[in-house]
Amino acid sequence: MATKRTGITKFFDDVVDSTKDLADGILDRLSDAEQDLRKGLTRIVENRETGKNVQAEQLSAAPGTHRDTVA
Repeated sequence: MATKRTGITKFFDDVVDSTKDLADGILDRLSDAEQDLRKGLTRIVENRETGKNVQAEQLSAAPGTHRDTVA
């Protein structure tokens, strides 16, 4: 037995649907952020193991840094 949704019932149904969409979007973004964080940490650990300091090399060669303006 189906009932017709009107008024307040329709409003609450829309709110619940919007909340589900919002939660789904947040979870997707958190998943992407977690993957990016894991990749970044993996790169840091791998660079430490090989003795490379890639970030320091990149920063020292970046335009506008102290080394760039002094040299």
